Amino acid sequence: MKNYSIFKSYKILFLCKWYPNRGNLCNGIFIKKHAEAIAKHAKVSVIYIGADDQMRNPMYEIENTIEGNLNVIRVYYKNSDFGNGIIGKSVKAFRYFKAFYTALKIYSKENGRPHVIHVNVLTRPAIAALILKKLKNIPYIITEHWTGYMAEHAEYSGLLKRISTQLTVKNAAAVTTVSEVLSKSMQTCGLKGNYITIPNIVEVQKIPFGKNSIPTAINVSDMVDEMKNISGIIKAMPEVIKEFPELRLELIGEGPDRQALEQLALNLNLLNKNVFFFNQLAHEQVLKRIAVASFLIVNSHYESFSVVAAEALACGTPVLSTQCGGPEEFINEDCGILIKPGDLNELIWGIKTMVLTCKNYTLENLQKKAGEKFSPSIVSSQFLELYQKYAVVWKVGNSEKKLIIDPLWTVLDVGSGNRPNERANVLLEKELGETIHRSGEVALIPEGKKLVQGDALAMPFEKDEFDFVIASHIAEHIEDPEKFCKELSRVGRMGYVETPGKLSELFFNEPFHKWIVYKKGDVLVFKEKTGFKCFSEFFYRFYYLNETRVGHKPLYSKSFFMILIVNLLRKSWKHLPATYTKYAWKGNIQYRIILK
Repeated sequence: MKNYSIFKSYKILFLCKWYPNRGNLCNGIFIKKHAEAIAKHAKVSVIYIGADDQMRNPMYEIENTIEGNLNVIRVYYKNSDFGNGIIGKSVKAFRYFKAFYTALKIYSKENGRPHVIHVNVLTRPAIAALILKKLKNIPYIITEHWTGYMAEHAEYSGLLKRISTQLTVKNAAAVTTVSEVLSKSMQTCGLKGNYITIPNIVEVQKIPFGKNSIPTAINVSDMVDEMKNISGIIKAMPEVIKEFPELRLELIGEGPDRQALEQLALNLNLLNKNVFFFNQLAHEQVLKRIAVASFLIVNSHYESFSVVAAEALACGTPVLSTQCGGPEEFINEDCGILIKPGDLNELIWGIKTMVLTCKNYTLENLQKKAGEKFSPSIVSSQFLELYQKYAVVWKVGNSEKKLIIDPLWTVLDVGSGNRPNERANVLLEKELGETIHRSGEVALIPEGKKLVQGDALAMPFEKDEFDFVIASHIAEHIEDPEKFCKELSRVGRMGYVETPGKLSELFFNEPFHKWIVYKKGDVLVFKEKTGFKCFSEFFYRFYYLNETRVGHKPLYSKSFFMILIVNLLRKSWKHLPATYTKYAWKGNIQYRIILK
């Protein structure tokens, strides 16, 4: 996909189970990379909800920050005081969704309605997304990273979890997984959905230095031996160093089995001789050590992807990996060696072979492979294509009429004024400055949209130049309805016209409205207005409380009760009959003009 301009107006909301936070700066760092890459082309915001065991009072803490090109809203809540039983889990769930509601209110106040929700890691964020889909008709996609669906891991259990996960996956527009094996594992678990594989992002690194002078193998993990099988690598070393006594094994990371693994290396007389442990390092330091190593070892029993293996290729380092799920989808003889998981003899053979052949892999070829598959531009374009496919429901006009507008259509907003439509590619406006036709407001030109100054009665466009034309609250102002309808029909294949309805004209009757516009069957009727006095001046001023309107004395009040009543009136007004005229057309507009 080459044309990214359409996404400037797209609002994407990430709902994340994992994301870097004050308790764990590395949690879900790969999700952050997805968000950052997408945010180069669309407006991306992130909501992360997390329990904090250290919190006492208050019950909730909010962080609303701008981090690079992302708006990140983190809400922390006090963990349950009632243990892990039914009551404790219920309390925790209540606090989670209350925290989510708080974050969503902050987001909505700043951004309005998102066009697509992007759930990252099931299940609670997806429940929230499902609720929003049912209430607000907002589509959502899911990206899953969790290994719990894989048979070797088998953590996907519990009746309530299974039911809620099946429901959210079924209702998602798409489910993306970081590997084919994870997709198949989820489907094996009975999770039926529209699956697509989109990998994690790994950026090719600039390497200003060469490899270590002595052969060096490296492993980076969270020191969970049951999954990563680090002990297997240590046990292979005595046999390997008989042939390659200079081989150095570096183990980077911290976790529950770190002490036991150090003791194993000590018992084998390898600790700080051939086997060296490093504490958790900053990501940049980890990449530097991978870059100077001879090869990386992934000895896991199961992996949904293996970011570290992809990062090794991006650093120009070949990989020795078990066939544990994710890695074999991108590791082959061009960039490394694959062995059976849990087979000590194969591991010994693989390490020996890699020591002998690691110099045969070139930096250029390894980095090229990584860039073609994992670069930010490649991965983000795949997500943008998904958003474009499913972000088809757009609100149009003051009535907020929901219309399905094809993602590939070119859309014109005629008379866009101070409220241009979010979906429009091109705006046509006659008057850019203040004008009574929009109560003194100036025209707005959002970033990424093309503005053309011109007259709606003689538009500077070719025939059928636009797939869809929006004309919201302009037809009632037009001098010549016949020319207006013919011009709309000429420049667009189809479109939507909205005006105040008969009820609105009765109650508000703006003096700059020349026509009462209404539908009669498939015909758009323009009836010339004869009187311009509104039904009730007080009702007009009350409806537009605390606003300055041309030709009317404003009504001001700080009363909470009055403001509440006015807000309820405005929200309910658009649902009353005849408050708006909504006319969708295709081909040619059928119209009728009634003169006084």
